[in-house]
Amino acid sequence: VVVCAYNEEVHLSSCLESLTGQKTQLSYEIIVIDDGSTDQTQTIAMDWAQQSRARAIRYFRIVHSGLSVARNTGLDRSRGQLVAFIDADAHADPMWVEKIVEPFSDPAVDVVAGRVSNLNDRERFARFIHKVHFEAALRASKGSRITGANMAFRKNIFDLEGIGFFDYFDRRGDETSMRVRYFGRNPASKEANAPDAVVLNEHPDQFFSWLCQQSYDGALTAIIEYCVDEHIKRTEIIAKLIMRCCAVAALPIVVLASHDLPLLAISAFAFWMARIAYRSRYILESMRGGVDAEGALGAIAGLGASLAGTTARDIGYVRAVPPLLIGKQIDLDQSIGTVVASWDNAMLGAADRARELGADEVSSSGSPE
Repeated sequence: VVVCAYNEEVHLSSCLESLTGQKTQLSYEIIVIDDGSTDQTQTIAMDWAQQSRARAIRYFRIVHSGLSVARNTGLDRSRGQLVAFIDADAHADPMWVEKIVEPFSDPAVDVVAGRVSNLNDRERFARFIHKVHFEAALRASKGSRITGANMAFRKNIFDLEGIGFFDYFDRRGDETSMRVRYFGRNPASKEANAPDAVVLNEHPDQFFSWLCQQSYDGALTAIIEYCVDEHIKRTEIIAKLIMRCCAVAALPIVVLASHDLPLLAISAFAFWMARIAYRSRYILESMRGGVDAEGALGAIAGLGASLAGTTARDIGYVRAVPPLLIGKQIDLDQSIGTVVASWDNAMLGAADRARELGADEVSSSGSPE
């Protein structure tokens, strides 16, 4: 079980307590990758590694390099045939390890997606957005349900050339890019859903922070399509860019042009409606989630949130695509790090990258290895 942590002094102990208290007879190790934290994360993790007796906890510290590099380091240091990932700010259900492993009894299954529930349920907005966005998006999705806070893999799939967590994602999205790349090359492999493998994770508790997250995810979608997904052509990306540009600009154009340029206003409104129709399944599920969270008025709030989130994602996508198309490096929000348009330059082997960083370990015996 790999736990990647960066400045997680508030949450790490709770996460490790939940992992060491699992109700299972399975043998497993817990690997904590400290991504160069500047708070007390190192002290907390080393204390757990030195004092743990029931479960082996191994601690590594690397220079701050982002989430993907931390995950690659965890992969390189892991010794089991299966590797599961959980966020440092998450809390695992007592049966999580048992349930996340079960689907691997099918030899065709290489990837397992667990279920994420809301940890900060006392916060009204966090509870609301979990219902109208996170759960709604999963219900509306026809594809993968994988999420970085709760996922597991057969370790040997990372031995394949070009498969791993890609270093240019430093906070979110690397699990999606890895899955797209892997299943694009291995269509016969299966991803299994494990709804009983539950972790509790925090969700944004403010509307603006959630919108920023959606914009970031929109940009990641563009990067994954351009740099990772071999089945999407450049012309398709340009077409999506045009559609999303029109959708973002549509409502302002409708308002400004409705009096003097009615045909332009009608055309803009048509573009906006086409975009909404494309997202209709998600929007309807968001309204349903709003009803579950807040009653009848929640449906209206769910509609508003889904439209605002869609617009934020479109803005992120529009912001990211042009630099990619012209081959420039981009910095989406001073956090995402360097993204290069060249796939070959972006790819580094997981093991080589981990060794370059020189991870230092403290094991449950208390001695550095």
